[in-house]
Amino acid sequence: MYRNSKGFSLPESLVAFSCFMMMLAFSLPLSIRMITTLEEKQHRVEAMKFLLEGIEHAVVTDDYKNSTRMYKGVLYTLNWKGNDLTSPCVAFEKEGVTDEICASE
Repeated sequence: MYRNSKGFSLPESLVAFSCFMMMLAFSLPLSIRMITTLEEKQHRVEAMKFLLEGIEHAVVTDDYKNSTRMYKGVLYTLNWKGNDLTSPCVAFEKEGVTDEICASE
Protein backbone atom coordinates (compact mmCIF):
# COMPACT_ATOMS: atom_id res chain seq x y z
CA MET A 1 0.00 0.00 0.00
CA TYR A 2 1.92 3.02 1.30
CA ARG A 3 5.64 2.99 1.00
CA ASN A 4 7.77 4.65 3.63
CA SER A 5 4.93 5.49 6.03
CA LYS A 6 6.90 5.28 9.25
CA GLY A 7 6.45 8.95 10.28
CA PHE A 8 8.28 12.20 9.67
CA SER A 9 11.77 12.10 8.33
CA LEU A 10 14.65 14.12 9.72
CA PRO A 11 14.63 16.72 6.88
CA GLU A 12 10.89 17.31 7.31
CA SER A 13 11.35 17.80 11.04
CA LEU A 14 14.24 20.23 10.51
CA VAL A 15 12.22 22.27 8.00
CA ALA A 16 9.26 22.46 10.39
CA PHE A 17 11.50 23.43 13.30
CA SER A 18 13.26 26.13 11.26
CA CYS A 19 9.89 27.56 10.13
CA PHE A 20 8.79 27.68 13.76
CA MET A 21 12.00 29.44 14.80
CA MET A 22 11.63 32.03 12.01
CA MET A 23 8.06 32.80 13.09
CA LEU A 24 9.26 33.14 16.66
CA ALA A 25 12.12 35.42 15.60
CA PHE A 26 9.68 37.78 13.86
CA SER A 27 6.97 37.79 16.52
CA LEU A 28 9.08 38.02 19.67
CA PRO A 29 10.44 41.58 19.12
CA LEU A 30 6.95 42.79 18.21
CA SER A 31 5.43 41.38 21.37
CA ILE A 32 8.23 42.85 23.52
CA ARG A 33 7.64 46.28 21.94
CA MET A 34 3.89 45.95 22.52
CA ILE A 35 4.44 45.12 26.20
CA THR A 36 6.78 48.10 26.63
CA THR A 37 4.29 50.44 24.95
CA LEU A 38 1.49 49.09 27.13
CA GLU A 39 3.48 49.79 30.30
CA GLU A 40 4.17 53.37 29.17
CA LYS A 41 0.48 53.92 28.46
CA GLN A 42 -0.44 52.49 31.86
CA HIS A 43 1.85 55.04 33.53
CA ARG A 44 0.23 57.87 31.56
CA VAL A 45 -3.27 56.66 32.50
CA GLU A 46 -2.31 56.51 36.17
CA ALA A 47 -0.90 60.05 35.91
CA MET A 48 -4.17 61.25 34.34
CA LYS A 49 -6.16 59.60 37.14
CA PHE A 50 -3.99 61.35 39.74
CA LEU A 51 -4.43 64.65 37.88
CA LEU A 52 -8.21 64.24 37.84
CA GLU A 53 -8.31 63.36 41.54
CA GLY A 54 -6.15 66.40 42.35
CA ILE A 55 -8.40 68.73 40.36
CA GLU A 56 -11.53 67.30 42.00
CA HIS A 57 -10.00 67.66 45.46
CA ALA A 58 -8.98 71.27 44.74
CA VAL A 59 -12.42 72.20 43.43
CA VAL A 60 -14.25 70.66 46.39
CA THR A 61 -11.95 71.85 49.19
CA ASP A 62 -10.48 74.98 47.55
CA ASP A 63 -7.07 73.68 48.63
CA TYR A 64 -4.41 73.85 45.91
CA LYS A 65 -1.57 71.83 47.44
CA ASN A 66 1.17 69.95 45.67
CA SER A 67 1.12 66.24 46.44
CA THR A 68 2.94 63.04 45.58
CA ARG A 69 1.96 59.42 45.21
CA MET A 70 3.98 56.24 44.72
CA TYR A 71 2.24 53.57 42.66
CA LYS A 72 3.92 50.38 41.40
CA GLY A 73 7.39 51.83 41.79
CA VAL A 74 6.63 55.08 39.95
CA LEU A 75 6.57 58.44 41.73
CA TYR A 76 3.74 60.77 40.61
CA THR A 77 3.93 64.44 41.65
CA LEU A 78 1.01 66.86 41.31
CA ASN A 79 2.12 70.49 40.91
CA TRP A 80 -0.01 73.59 40.57
CA LYS A 81 1.68 76.01 38.18
CA GLY A 82 1.03 79.58 37.21
CA ASN A 83 0.59 82.73 39.25
CA ASP A 84 -2.99 81.94 40.19
CA LEU A 85 -2.45 78.14 40.48
CA THR A 86 -4.73 77.31 37.57
CA SER A 87 -2.48 74.89 35.68
CA PRO A 88 -2.25 71.50 37.35
CA CYS A 89 0.44 69.15 36.07
CA VAL A 90 1.47 65.64 37.04
CA ALA A 91 5.08 64.63 36.59
CA PHE A 92 6.09 61.01 36.88
CA GLU A 93 9.50 59.44 36.95
CA LYS A 94 10.32 55.88 35.99
CA GLU A 95 13.91 54.65 35.82
CA GLY A 96 15.35 58.17 35.57
CA VAL A 97 13.04 59.31 32.75
CA THR A 98 10.61 62.09 33.67
CA ASP A 99 7.38 62.82 31.80
CA GLU A 100 4.74 65.45 32.55
CA ILE A 101 1.03 65.69 31.81
CA CYS A 102 -0.78 69.00 32.26
CA ALA A 103 -4.47 69.86 32.18
CA SER A 104 -5.34 72.20 29.36
CA GLU A 105 -7.94 74.89 29.80
